[in-house]
Amino acid sequence: MLRSAAVHRDHAQADLADLREMAGHAFSRAAGAPLIPGNQVRLLKDAAANYPAWLEAIAAAQHHIHLESYIIYDDETGSRFASALMARARQGIRVCVLYDWLGGVGKSSPAFWHRQTRTWTG
Repeated sequence: MLRSAAVHRDHAQADLADLREMAGHAFSRAAGAPLIPGNQVRLLKDAAANYPAWLEAIAAAQHHIHLESYIIYDDETGSRFASALMARARQGIRVCVLYDWLGGVGKSSPAFWHRQTRTWTG
């Protein structure tokens, strides 16, 4: 009985390895680029989980930051992100922010963006 369980576990591990390899090929084809070892995915369900994780990632960036957001509000949270991004840019990290200007109409003022662009040096 123990031998049967060990054989079943070995088959399950082999099946999982095959599944990972197939998923890797599928993702590579979909993205048009090979998978890079060391990357990871973390499911973030809401702003309470997202924002701290994003700010941690901004603080940990070593070369560049690409932030894409549908809307960036001119509020406390938007200012927190802007300050974090500007600080990293001043430290030599290349920062690129992409947001939907139409979705953001009325959410952030021109002064919000002009203040940021005058201050950034990265």
